[in-house]
Amino acid sequence: MNLDDALVELRRTLSGWGLSTADWALILHFADKLQGYDMRYERDEHLHIIVSSDDIPWGNRMNVENDEIEIPNQLPYSHDFRDFIRRTGYDFHLLCGEPSLTRSLLKKNSLMYGKGDKKIRLISTLGNMIFIRRTAETWPGKYSDEVVTRRLSWVKLVHQRAIERGDADVKGMAETILNRFMPDTGKLEQLMDRETANFMKTGRLRGMGAFHGKVRGEVAVIGNPDRPPELEAGKIIVSKLASPKLVGEIRKSVAVITDEGGKLSHAAIVCLEFGIPCIVGTKIATKVLKTGDKVVVDAGSGTVRKVDDVTK
Repeated sequence: MNLDDALVELRRTLSGWGLSTADWALILHFADKLQGYDMRYERDEHLHIIVSSDDIPWGNRMNVENDEIEIPNQLPYSHDFRDFIRRTGYDFHLLCGEPSLTRSLLKKNSLMYGKGDKKIRLISTLGNMIFIRRTAETWPGKYSDEVVTRRLSWVKLVHQRAIERGDADVKGMAETILNRFMPDTGKLEQLMDRETANFMKTGRLRGMGAFHGKVRGEVAVIGNPDRPPELEAGKIIVSKLASPKLVGEIRKSVAVITDEGGKLSHAAIVCLEFGIPCIVGTKIATKVLKTGDKVVVDAGSGTVRKVDDVTK
């Protein structure tokens, strides 16, 4: 399904949740693309929606603000969400916005997109930069440098396109964000090199245990979490991150290992709900492990150990 048709379906889905077009907006990457900032985005079927924390249909039980909020699997909303993915090929994350910030963005930094009675609201590119600047203040200590660098890679692209377009306001805001929040990529590369060298020497990885448990099994590396292959049951999933489209495969797995994420990441929350051992934030799992490798996952200690035989 093309993007415009998917947005009509998105409007219909959210309307069924009691959200009118005055309550939510498309934000970040695809909102920018629809306003002429048409750069390549690595997650090309992944939408972001902003809704005030006051308007989350199932409530904000985890007190999330200005970050992604999970759709509880045990509620009917989850069925609607999976049906949206099945019908459109797209998925979406709900950003649970601080009420005052969300209202300001919807009122002052948004525009309507679409035709007739099928229009939706987009946050302007300047509004997206305002949102990122506000939320980035909460990132230190919450996200690793790898995650911050990935999130700000889009800001770098927007900055370059703003220069080309002569959009001084967007250019200035993007520069402020990059100067204040972009990690030192040189130090990050050195850290990754050290982690890789240590794995080559010891066969061990370390991350953050998001849900406890110790299992042995065979690795299945997921190259694109937005388009995962169908896996045999009982595999240990290794992925850069978890996406809504990966949930079906996670259900069948015995453990999950990710490069990125923390205890409130999508992978961590899904695995907690399903009771599946999970280690997040390993930085290099997808780079040093390959499909078919045998590993021991000890989520209690946050370690992954490569072995020759999982029966021993």
